Amino acid sequence: MYVGGAGGNVGTAATAMAHRAGARVVAGARPADHDWCRAAGADIVVDYRDPDLVALVHDAAPAGVDVFWDTSGHHEFDLIADVVTPRARVLLTAAATSHSQLPVAQLYTAQSPCTASSSAAPLLKTSPPPRP
Repeated sequence: MYVGGAGGNVGTAATAMAHRAGARVVAGARPADHDWCRAAGADIVVDYRDPDLVALVHDAAPAGVDVFWDTSGHHEFDLIADVVTPRARVLLTAAATSHSQLPVAQLYTAQSPCTASSSAAPLLKTSPPPRP
């Protein structure tokens, strides 16, 4: 699972819930938040601004990620298209600051379309740790 914006409040909660549910979590955050993300349960933390972000996520999850949860509002659809597995779940739980265009052709294959959702309810089973 990849959590974008993992250093923020919603991202920390997403990271903690995924970790507690047994998921392997790759967290995207700025370097100042890397220790915080690890404390919340991230297995691997990457700098979301790194120009080699796709390669970093592929190194962390060579088979791709089954869940991509964007809590940042950046809506990095090109990243999503490059790192998700077929039939992955994509959650967008933050609004973008501008109109975002979904690259449907990159996310869709005839055999296995990616499923996008705006609700994280099925994943919410535990509460995150309090932030100091």
